[in-house]
Amino acid sequence: GKHLVSCSGDQTLRLWDIGTRTSVRTFRGHKTEVWRIALLPDQKTLVSGCKDGSVYLWDLNAERASSAAGTIDKGSGGWGFAGGGDSVMTVDREGRVVRWHGRTFQEEEPLLDLSPIVFAIFDPKHPLLAAVTTAEKLQVWDRERRILVREFASVIGTAKAYPHHFSNDGTKLWVWSQNFVREWDIETGRETRTFEIPFRFGPSTRPAYSPDKKQLIVMPFLAGDGLQFDLQTDQSKPMKLNVIMM
Repeated sequence: GKHLVSCSGDQTLRLWDIGTRTSVRTFRGHKTEVWRIALLPDQKTLVSGCKDGSVYLWDLNAERASSAAGTIDKGSGGWGFAGGGDSVMTVDREGRVVRWHGRTFQEEEPLLDLSPIVFAIFDPKHPLLAAVTTAEKLQVWDRERRILVREFASVIGTAKAYPHHFSNDGTKLWVWSQNFVREWDIETGRETRTFEIPFRFGPSTRPAYSPDKKQLIVMPFLAGDGLQFDLQTDQSKPMKLNVIMM
């Protein structure tokens, strides 16, 4: 809790001392903008993803800022970490699901073939995959057993529904559509909770859950007040964070 890692458009990552508010280390190696970073559970391996598709791994405990890099170009439909961070799952637009292993995630293991998809997410804790197909179905797959667990219609009224999160226990799927965040029970296929929000979801809307899954925060596209939902009481309140979503 004493340090923060940031990624930047200047092709670097930086380690910051929160107490002194100073940069204590700079990681260089990317060739274009660095868009995403994640710290693996070992608390020493940092993973960064670049605009050009490259993925770098950094050892935070090494004396020098060394890295290993690889490019994954088959995850245009969706991707996510699996196996505690030692592998990456990807799915392309044709529905091919692949697990990538190795130091730079270059060892390819095909898992299953879905129908063509528009968008997909992976559950990092369970072998689940939720995908929206081009045939307007929202499917939940068990990627280890290679079976279709549940299929929903991906259009509610006239609005399309997109998955964005699995519950901690893997029994619920959260989806968004227009002005609503919805919770669906995977086993029964029923909608269990619905939250209405005063703005429409856009491509950069960021729903986020607290680690204990008791709080949900939704920020609007571009600018405006967000909403905080208490998932235990189903109560909501506005959040004035002055955040601009791009």
